[in-house]
Amino acid sequence: MQVQGTRNSWSSMVIKENACKKSGVQMYSYYSGMLQAGFSIWKEQGMKGLYAGYWSTLARDVPFAGLMVIFHILTIYFNLFQDFNQIFP
Repeated sequence: MQVQGTRNSWSSMVIKENACKKSGVQMYSYYSGMLQAGFSIWKEQGMKGLYAGYWSTLARDVPFAGLMVIFHILTIYFNLFQDFNQIFP
C-alpha cells in the first residue's frame, strides 16, 4: 500500500489530531446550550435580537425553494405525461 501526501499535509493532519484530544470539547464558550443562548439574546437585545438576519435569510432561501418547487412539479408532470407536447401544447 502506498501512502501519498506531502510533508505539509501530513504535519497539518498531526497538528489537527493533537489539537482536540477529547470529543465534545467546546471550541467557543459563548453559550453552554441553545436555551442559555436564547435567554441571553432575549435578555440583552429583546425580540429584535432573536430575529436578526431573518430577512436576509429569507432573501437567500426563498428563490431557491421556489426553483425546487418548480422542478418538482415539472418532474411530476414529465412522469405523468411522457410526451413533452402533452404538457406544453
